This record gives sequence, C-alpha cells and structure tokens, in this order.
Amino acid sequence: MKLIAYLVICIDFVSLPIAYSKSVLIFLIMLLISAAVVFNSQDTVEERCFKLYLWSISFFGISISGIKIFDLVMIISLIIFFIHHKYIVVNKSLNLILFFYLFIILQCVYLFLTGYKYMNDSIPELERYLLSLTTTLLFIQLVNKIDVNKIIKWLDKLSFLIILQALVMFVVQGSLTAAESSVGPVSIQVFSDDSESRISAFFSDPNKMMCYFLILLLIRILLETAIHGKNIKWHWQYLIYLIGAVISLARTSVISVILFILLFLCYRYLFRNNIQIGNFLLFMVTLIVFLLIIQFQTAFFTWTDHFFESVLEVFGRTRTAQIDGNMTTDSRVLVWREAFNYIKQSPLFGNGLLSESNLLPIPTHNTVIQLLLDTGLIGILLYITGIFRPILEVVPFWLVLATMIIPMLFLDLGNFRLIFVVLGIAMQYQTIAGGEI
Repeated sequence: MKLIAYLVICIDFVSLPIAYSKSVLIFLIMLLISAAVVFNSQDTVEERCFKLYLWSISFFGISISGIKIFDLVMIISLIIFFIHHKYIVVNKSLNLILFFYLFIILQCVYLFLTGYKYMNDSIPELERYLLSLTTTLLFIQLVNKIDVNKIIKWLDKLSFLIILQALVMFVVQGSLTAAESSVGPVSIQVFSDDSESRISAFFSDPNKMMCYFLILLLIRILLETAIHGKNIKWHWQYLIYLIGAVISLARTSVISVILFILLFLCYRYLFRNNIQIGNFLLFMVTLIVFLLIIQFQTAFFTWTDHFFESVLEVFGRTRTAQIDGNMTTDSRVLVWREAFNYIKQSPLFGNGLLSESNLLPIPTHNTVIQLLLDTGLIGILLYITGIFRPILEVVPFWLVLATMIIPMLFLDLGNFRLIFVVLGIAMQYQTIAGGEI
C-alpha cells in the first residue's frame, strides 16, 4: 500500500509540467499533493522542515504575494521549531558573517542619509540578504535533529524526480502559454525562450537548476561527513546530481562537473594520505594557469572559444554560440570590464546593493564582481571570511571549489539561499566536532 501511494505521489510530481501547460489552478492543486513526497509518517518535525525547504527551492519560480515560496517555508519552519522547542540555537560562528551584515546595513543607512537616489533598489536586496541569514539560522536548528541516512536517501530520490520533471517540462515547453502566470496571490515564473530550448523545470532559470544540483551534492556530502568524516568515498548516486547539473545545458556545469570528477579522483587516489600536498599542488596549478592566461591571453581565448563553441554545439544552443560564443565579445566579459570602471570609483565601500541595475546594461553574472561593485573590498572580504571559513573547516576545499566557487564565478549567487543552507549545516557540524568531523 505504501509503495502504491509513493508511486502516485511520484507520478503527480513528474506530471506537474503537463498540469501547468493545461491549467495553473490544476497545477497548484497538484503541487500541494506533490508536497506529500516530502513527508514520511515517521519523520520528526525537524526532518519535515528540512525536506520541505529543499523541496520548495526546486520551485524557485513560485511566489506568494511577492515572497518566494522557499522563504515562506523557511519562516514558517523557524516558527514551528520555536513553538516546538521554545528556544533558538545561536551558533558562535555566526559572528563572522554578522560583520558582513553589519557592514551592508551601515552602508544602506549611510546611502539613505546622503540622499542616494537608487535606494529603492538597495532595500529589496538587503531584505534578500537578511532572508538568507535567517535560512542559515533555520538549518543550525535542524541539522542536529535529523536522521542523516534517511535525509541522504531522500535527497537522492528528490533529485531523480526533479530530473524527470525537468525533462517533462522540456517536452511540453512549446505548449506553455506564458512565462509568467498567476492565480490570486500566487505567481509562477518559468523559463521561456523561443530562440533557444533549455531545461529548467520550475527554477525560472536553467542556471538556477544547475546550481541547485551542484550545491545539493555539496549538502549530501556535507551530511555524509557526520558519518564518515572528511574521507569522501564515491557513491553512484553522485551521478544523479552531476547529470542534473549538466542537463541544464549551462556551460558552467561542464566546468564544474569535469573539475569535480578530476579532483575527486586526485584526492581519493593520489593525495588520500596527504591532503596538504594535494591542496598545495591545487594552489600551484591554479596559480600557474592564472599566470599562463595573463601571458598568453590570445591563445587562451582562442582555445576557450573553440571549447565553448563545441559545448554549445553539443547542447544545441546555436543562438548563444552566435551571440556569446566568443570570449572577447561575450556579454558577460564586456559587462565585467564595464563593472570594473565603477569598482575603481569606490573600491573600498562599493556603490550600494544591487547597483548593477542602475550602472550596468545587464547583470554581472559573477558573485565576486557583484560584491566588489556593491560592497567594495571591505564587503567582499567580510563575505568570504564569513561564508567560506566555517564551510572549509568541515569539507575539503576542492569540493567547495567544484560545486560552489566555480558557479559563483559565472553567476551572481551572493544571496542564493542554498549557499546559506550549507553555511548553517557546516556551522553546527563545526561546533559539534571542533572542525574535525
């Protein structure tokens, strides 16, 4: 009986794109039913909240009264936890990231007092950062009260279902009436581009789907450290997440997936007995590659152009190949150069949150450049220290590089919620084991 119920829920989950193509109202009803894939009768309250949040992120394009569904789930989950336990745990490692938040709040106050004319854009971005911090606070509460093995198995099942859902969405994409739909306070945004087919499910952007799978893989491995420590072993289920990232047809996914596999093999079989040597060699290789790029820019750009042209050809992304297939004329490279002109004008304190919307023709698509543009050198140093130090004390650098840092170099993920989920889990694991899990 349980198997039949589970199959019905899975079919409902995978059929959501078809429902959306027919009726938004039917889709919303089926969406509520699909939430049942999250729950198990034996789950604790914390496990249900943990699962429900990661499920809700996969519907990135859905908002209720302007608030993303995953932020609503986060707020409600935190309230439920407090009602259930009558307390909220505050991790001491939060102090690191709080310095960044203090800085951006003071920056907003200063800009307001000086009559900054783009203040209306800075406030919503500040709100998104605050919601991200609250997400970290939620997962600090949850992670110690879950059955890790149960959650890992559930993550594998959810990821597989999302891949199937994304493929179904790709098939029915041509029958979607609009990229945005609404019923009452609920609004739904899906990826829709007649000039180029991309696979994205309900993420509103294929790149978000790529980041979801890569960072979800990081979360899975992070949870494994609670059982096996930092000695990461290969599990065939990793392929689910890697495939999920690649089917987004994002060029960045190719870099991240190849890097993950190569570094896993190196650290697993070459440096398993001396991680420090592996880290040193990784640093040296990165430095040498960077210096070679500077010295042989023309040759590097030519090779890169050929590589990405081949990737785009395999992915069938002919339009992108025509518009952004050349490194020297790629829209991202051009906007990065333009952004540096504004960074130079305020290198220490930045130009205010979400300044790209007023200074640049298109988004930066780069977390580092975006943070420099918005918050300057002070802001980015506080952000990097607050985010990466707790995470790197629990999981190896190569893993964070492949699954999180590489996407951040090609997308603006400064307040991408899953990064703060990783932060919350890492902070609590760091506290439990003193950084040695």
